[in-house]
Amino acid sequence: MSATAVGPTVLIVDDDASLRLLCRVNLELEGYHVLEAPSVAAAEDAVAADPVDLFLLDIHIGADDGLALMRSLRAREHRAPVVLFTGSARLDPVTIAACLPRAGRFTPR
Repeated sequence: MSATAVGPTVLIVDDDASLRLLCRVNLELEGYHVLEAPSVAAAEDAVAADPVDLFLLDIHIGADDGLALMRSLRAREHRAPVVLFTGSARLDPVTIAACLPRAGRFTPR
């Protein structure tokens, strides 16, 4: 999709490049403007540069913490919806319970 996309902006934050590509292709086919970030630092840069309408956020972004990023975004009054996902088996019920009030949705991939 071109830089002149008019659809809502989605930021995909995941250290898995193939998953970001899969999400990007499908979202762009539906008319979304897609930004990608392979790390929390890259996500922070993207948010500073462009308004984001939806976050697709991996909980474990390499060595980074997606939940910490979500808390940081909320602390700075970002109110765009957040969809959390993970391929990790490291989640326990306490972690999942901590995600839901802040994100509204939890989707294991």
